[in-house]
Amino acid sequence: MKEMTLKEIQDEELALLERFASWCDSHGVRYFLAAGSLLGAVRGGAPIPWDDDIDVLVPRPDYDRLVADFSGDSRCELLSPGEGYPWNFSKLVSLKTRFVEDGLAMPDHMGVYVDIFPVDGLPPEGYDARMADLRFAVKVAGVVFARDYSSEANRGGVKNALRRLASIVGRRLFSQQALAEKIQDICRWSPFESSDKVGVLFGAYGAPREEYPRRMFDGNSEVMFSGRNFKTFADPESYLTHMYGDDWRTPTPQSPRVHGKAWMQEGGDVR
Repeated sequence: MKEMTLKEIQDEELALLERFASWCDSHGVRYFLAAGSLLGAVRGGAPIPWDDDIDVLVPRPDYDRLVADFSGDSRCELLSPGEGYPWNFSKLVSLKTRFVEDGLAMPDHMGVYVDIFPVDGLPPEGYDARMADLRFAVKVAGVVFARDYSSEANRGGVKNALRRLASIVGRRLFSQQALAEKIQDICRWSPFESSDKVGVLFGAYGAPREEYPRRMFDGNSEVMFSGRNFKTFADPESYLTHMYGDDWRTPTPQSPRVHGKAWMQEGGDVR
């Protein structure tokens, strides 16, 4: 297999995004290009040069429909929380690539991906208690299932030994599927449509940056991204200001963000 360059990864992710957007449009599922992907689109109509992923947000009612009804094909598959999958959001993965992130328990068929985050309602009361429940369930799932402790087997230290022991014991006590379902049920505590505030509970930034007024998701607009139009917020600049502050228009050059390594399978081609 041939290791992929950052540009090849971005091109493959764009092909996945096109497949995802086409399916959503034909099935009436709302989605919003978001985070660094939207930042690159609004600034220059293309991915940020050093970014290696694409992020979309999907309101919880639409997200649950997506998980239940999306059909993959020979090129891509939707991976969602459950057995053998360590994240609490979905990824649309390329089946003609392979992707490895050091230390994580990756599915065997993990490829280059687009991240798909559910957006959940936030309750006006009982928020702290619900978040405590969620953090506890996520912590248990993370300790037991999220890491590949076999890759750390030769690393010494009491901490690694205790982590491996907790993983072994936890896998006998808990089903990964049951834990994943419990986490998703906690996230559904407040219906999206009737909540004044909504949020991405498993994003990279957390509260308050990833908590929004629900009205931000009323309606949408289209934005050019690598020569194609995709849906996003009706007021994308308000979203970007909320996420990145008033100076989001000014690029801050960084080193390439590399979540892991990707390879193109034999016979595969990028786009």
